[in-house]
Amino acid sequence: MRMQLEREAVKQADVLVAVNKYLVSEYQKYGVEKQIKIIYSGADIKKFKPVKQKWKIPLKIVYLSRLNSQKGVWDFIKLAKSLPEFNFVIMGYDPGGSTQKIMKEIVGEKHIEFYPNVDEKTKVEILGKSHVFVSLSKGYDPTPNVLYEAMGSGMAIISTLKFYREDVLGKNAFWIENWQDVAEYLQKTEKLQIYGQRMRKMAEKKFNVARMAKEYKALAESLV
Repeated sequence: MRMQLEREAVKQADVLVAVNKYLVSEYQKYGVEKQIKIIYSGADIKKFKPVKQKWKIPLKIVYLSRLNSQKGVWDFIKLAKSLPEFNFVIMGYDPGGSTQKIMKEIVGEKHIEFYPNVDEKTKVEILGKSHVFVSLSKGYDPTPNVLYEAMGSGMAIISTLKFYREDVLGKNAFWIENWQDVAEYLQKTEKLQIYGQRMRKMAEKKFNVARMAKEYKALAESLV
């Protein structure tokens, strides 16, 4: 269904915009001879920003996404339960009624905080004072907005799906295949801090909404 909708949209478009290089290759599969413009997404870096001295407080590891298997929430819970020496936070939207199952799964785990259907203010505050963003997505999930929000918040990013995301996160992310690969990186606090600071610089330089809006405006004006 998704591919059929994409095919129809591609045929009707005057110009195609991709948010990463992977999506350029997806458009090209349809055999179109139209202009393809890459405009990377970004975060509001005035809102999503690290708190001062964040790396002097105990390490906090975050999951932020839909609360389902495809996004990796159950793998994140396995990770959190296996590492009680760290603090973990689960935030996300629950479209499928997983909240009660998650609460039951983490009962008694005092090192795991859970914020189902988290509000924007709470999300911004938690990301700003947290250190590591872990994405355990499976299948098709190129570059969701939460990656840019974590980037703006100065968090180190540990992620699956290198194939989709490498041109955005590059060498400044820790790439993994599954949740069992995460633990070794959490022992490298100094390296996590360096990578988190690099992520913030990347957001300031390129992956921010101000740059994104400017590029969309320029594109729209070029079509008039």
